[in-house]
Amino acid sequence: MNKIIIIFFFITLPLFSQNYQSNNRSVLQAGSFSINIENNLVKAFNETGENVFREKFVHPSGIISDLDSDGIDEYIIIDSSSFKGEPSYKIYIYNTVDSFYLVDSIDSGRTSPYFLIDDQTDEETLVTGNPDFDRYNMNSEFFFSPLNCWKYESSQVFLNNEEMYELLLTENENIIEFIEDYSRDSDSCTFSKGILGAVTSAYANYVNAGETAIASQFLRKYYLCSNFDQLKRELQKMLGKSD
Repeated sequence: MNKIIIIFFFITLPLFSQNYQSNNRSVLQAGSFSINIENNLVKAFNETGENVFREKFVHPSGIISDLDSDGIDEYIIIDSSSFKGEPSYKIYIYNTVDSFYLVDSIDSGRTSPYFLIDDQTDEETLVTGNPDFDRYNMNSEFFFSPLNCWKYESSQVFLNNEEMYELLLTENENIIEFIEDYSRDSDSCTFSKGILGAVTSAYANYVNAGETAIASQFLRKYYLCSNFDQLKRELQKMLGKSD
């Protein structure tokens, strides 16, 4: 059920554009480096043509984007793979100022990552899933993951969830709509287990938005099993939170 959501003053970054690179011989220019992908091998060359970086990925796609609005593009690889028939995504962000090196990598799990751009400030936010929560979707025909929002600044990547409050709450509106439409024969633990991925994802989104009281009320309303306290402690530990 993960989807790209457009909120006030935000638009999605067009991945399929002149700034997008798939597994072929096309070349992208980022900073003073030229980067190409061939047979899943990513190679970067400096201005003199020296090969300064080469690494094999599973199924890489390359993007250039000025993540911190400093006038110099970063190079981003979104590497996709498959495990037991399910997709998996990992993002790698590379510095292109003076030297080409990996700044950080982010695991998005089964959730396809995307970018949002603030069209007032041009600031960009990377939106991913949280792979720690993927397991709550086991044996379910539906898939949900809480969102993690990342910002790049001064060659560092950090979580920026509370500033993306509207995005997280809009995502939860969609999750709650799904839950309310889900076939519900009774207020039972069986019902809760059938939508466990949705329930845990919405709980995490509320916590990440700073709405811990609403998160607890939501979990109490929709998780109807006897191990409620155990699940709540487990989720809090995963999110690094406590009452």
